[in-house]
Amino acid sequence: MNLKRTPLCSESWNIAYRNKINGDILDNNDKFTVIKNNFRYWAADPFVFEHEGEIYIFAELYDYIKRRGILGYSKYKNNKFSRWKPIIEENFHLSYPNIFTYKDEIYIMPESSESNELYVYKCKEFPQVWEKSKIIDKGFKCVDTTIFNKGENLYAFTQGLGDKIVNYCIVLDENFNISKKIKLKQKDSKISRSGGKIFIKNRKFIRVCQDSKKSYGHGLIFYEFIIDEKNNYKDKIIKKITTDNIKLDKNMLLEGVHTYNSSENIEVIDLKTRRFNLLNLLFRCINKIETKVIKNGY
Repeated sequence: MNLKRTPLCSESWNIAYRNKINGDILDNNDKFTVIKNNFRYWAADPFVFEHEGEIYIFAELYDYIKRRGILGYSKYKNNKFSRWKPIIEENFHLSYPNIFTYKDEIYIMPESSESNELYVYKCKEFPQVWEKSKIIDKGFKCVDTTIFNKGENLYAFTQGLGDKIVNYCIVLDENFNISKKIKLKQKDSKISRSGGKIFIKNRKFIRVCQDSKKSYGHGLIFYEFIIDEKNNYKDKIIKKITTDNIKLDKNMLLEGVHTYNSSENIEVIDLKTRRFNLLNLLFRCINKIETKVIKNGY
């Protein structure tokens, strides 16, 4: 019997990286190195960020004890990434720490849909100290918002949740105020949720999305897209990637991949697996007991 396929083990995520020497994930199949998780957290949604000659990965850290995501980082030092360090925590789930620089300031726009708000944190002391600096939209339940520049314009792709899932391209002004919220031509929501930063390859804008057709976080889809001067949006699929296309430095049970990002020197992905963790098992049991108590009105 494979214990990893039993209820004793639950979904877990790891982050893996590799040097960006021989091209990117669209044309390179070199091995990724897996970063070890802390006992208390698993890590997903990696965003790599280079600052003052140092390399950092910002990520969701799922806290087994609190049973929700917080934001944290790891720093590359002595040819490896350090243990994960938490930096931002709320009383609701946080993930997808989309980190970016704008007007010489560093920001994180997280996935914070449980708060029904879209906002940014501004860095006060890198990489540890952050403050919530701007609420962009209230009453807007959206996931994995991904901001990018095109010319003088500031845009963000997001997926709004509600009775119907709607894909948006948001146009922002220089103060992160929404000037326009464009509903995109609807495609299957399972192949249009953002899975990483926008990047440019061969002078083309490339968008990363999650492929959850088979299961949540099954794979990645890369779209080449254009937005014209009238904010009309068109895209086409240029590549699909699953765990079958990914080589690692160690053997792991892999069930999915749903985030990809890169910087000048490093590429990062996350990997869905199943793992036994005593702390996780304990708090899963506590959660089931609490749910039963609430359901039965004890």
